Amino acid sequence: MQNLDNIIGIHLLNEHSKNYYHWLYEVIPKLILINNYIINDEYYKNQRYVLIVDENLFKQMFEIINLIVKFEYQINEIDDLNGIHCKQLIYCTDFWISQDNTRFKPNVVEEFFVDKYAVQLVLNSLKQYKSSIVPSRRIYLQRKGARQLINQKEIETVLKNFEFEFVNVSSLSFLEQIKLFSEASTVVGASGAAFSNIV
Repeated sequence: MQNLDNIIGIHLLNEHSKNYYHWLYEVIPKLILINNYIINDEYYKNQRYVLIVDENLFKQMFEIINLIVKFEYQINEIDDLNGIHCKQLIYCTDFWISQDNTRFKPNVVEEFFVDKYAVQLVLNSLKQYKSSIVPSRRIYLQRKGARQLINQKEIETVLKNFEFEFVNVSSLSFLEQIKLFSEASTVVGASGAAFSNIV
């Protein structure tokens, strides 16, 4: 158990926060609200903070934090087996809940939704980084490992004929991803968290 008695903890843990999609649209909106509160409050803007996050996040997730947060902070990565004791903790409740732990086939309409306000917070906070180029690029999101398409080679041959760019987004910085997707007119690929960027 770590003890953070002399610093204010900011809770950014989430059931699925190691996933890029869940991080971007569940965790980051809460961080945006917390950031706005802290920088506009005389007491809180002069305090010391630690952001409490899951361990082993992707580098792009830390890049997002750096773009959003406008106060001094340090980061504390925590695993499932350890705890942190804080004298003071800032916690923002969830905007929405994905009920994906069910015994029955989930009803996508009733059990899975995205909060429009949360998405708008992210868009407003990051819109300055979008490209001003008219969207025209055709992007194919390459994927390795899970969710390989059965006829992937045939699909890739067709996409090459239509002059698609083959992109592995995990190799791009977050700002490079914003630029890429804001310049894209068409994005195709196997389902995955990279599609979060089409917003």
